[in-house]
Amino acid sequence: TFRRFNLISPTQHQHQPVKVQVQALEAAVCLKITPANPWHYRPGQWAYVHCPLASAHQWHPFTIASSPCDNAITFYMAKEG
Repeated sequence: TFRRFNLISPTQHQHQPVKVQVQALEAAVCLKITPANPWHYRPGQWAYVHCPLASAHQWHPFTIASSPCDNAITFYMAKEG
């Protein structure tokens, strides 16, 4: 299923992703997002992620797990429960 996500990059610019991949892992969810324009970030930085289908108004910060050299931006989110 397709889920809509919104992002605020480390430089505080809001982005609409072009491609979103969601993969369920045993203890986490892998969210891989390809933005329309390249992001410029350093290792250890984070971005706010918003999924309107899960919560209409809540944004949550997640550490960027991918390399700054990658085209896609990867986040890992622990499963609740």
